[in-house]
Amino acid sequence: MYTLYLTALTMGFIGSLHCVGMCGGITVAFNQAVHQEKQLQLSFTYQFFRIISYAILGALVAVFGALFTKASFPVLPILSGIFMILLGFYLVSFSAPLLGLEKLGHKLWKRVQPIQRSFLPVQTFSQATIIGLLWGLLPCGLVYSALALAVSSGSAIEGFIVMLCFGVGTLPMLLSVGMASQKLLSFAKKQWVKNIAAMIFILLGIYYIYSALAQDHSHHQRNGQTIQQQDHSHH
Repeated sequence: MYTLYLTALTMGFIGSLHCVGMCGGITVAFNQAVHQEKQLQLSFTYQFFRIISYAILGALVAVFGALFTKASFPVLPILSGIFMILLGFYLVSFSAPLLGLEKLGHKLWKRVQPIQRSFLPVQTFSQATIIGLLWGLLPCGLVYSALALAVSSGSAIEGFIVMLCFGVGTLPMLLSVGMASQKLLSFAKKQWVKNIAAMIFILLGIYYIYSALAQDHSHHQRNGQTIQQQDHSHH
């Protein structure tokens, strides 16, 4: 299970290069909308509750995923691997599969966005809290890929922790974007940076699928040996 947490943390950290490109401008605007002395406190509040919203979503999808944990074929680990591979392609702009999910997410976001806008400009901690919680619903292929990882965790608590680790992984990049916004945004948009991040996710996805299939194969082998031993004992 610790491997799952580490994978989620890595996914958040490396994938936050995409977050900077997509949400960096929003974060910068958020920081500029308040008085200088409150910027850091409000940023931490917003980011904290953004991570909590991811964790809540992780718990919800993991409850659904638990229904498949007794399946004879490792559906969920393979699904996680496939989503990691798709995320790799997503980072290098081959995003068609995940864009389909984002379009579905946009339908929900159209209902949420007016509520979020009603709390702008952000001047208080309660406003930062609500916006942080709502921002977890922003349509994002990276978040959906992390949720695919959470769904394979097997329980609500584990799903919560997986997405908590993912959110913490995104935190350093998004917290620093307001302080070094132009340099960070230009770095994150470099093609070689995206290519390296994409390759890491594709290799991770292949590893997850291979591991799931290898474990399934060894499980069937052990079951076959057990049945053979039982047959011999009867004879």
